[in-house]
Amino acid sequence: MGRVKAMLMDLESEAAEMTKEEFLKIHPNEEGVWDSVHNPQDEPDFSEALTHEEQKIVDNINGKLHQPTDKEDDNKLMENVKCRGQ
Repeated sequence: MGRVKAMLMDLESEAAEMTKEEFLKIHPNEEGVWDSVHNPQDEPDFSEALTHEEQKIVDNINGKLHQPTDKEDDNKLMENVKCRGQ
């Protein structure tokens, strides 16, 4: 890890454990670090950028996708099957 990244991580760790006033006494030029730790911006929602198939993969990974039973799988497979003579 680079020195700058390590320093930033140390500052963020300190900011998480201190009040703003305490932090700024030690690091007067790092108000932005304290603010970013205590008021994080919402993470971007990339779900709108995903295709339907990609979203199904994400949902499956997150455990949100309905897992069909064997009977449901069989019914789906047989849905478009035609018997001879029909």
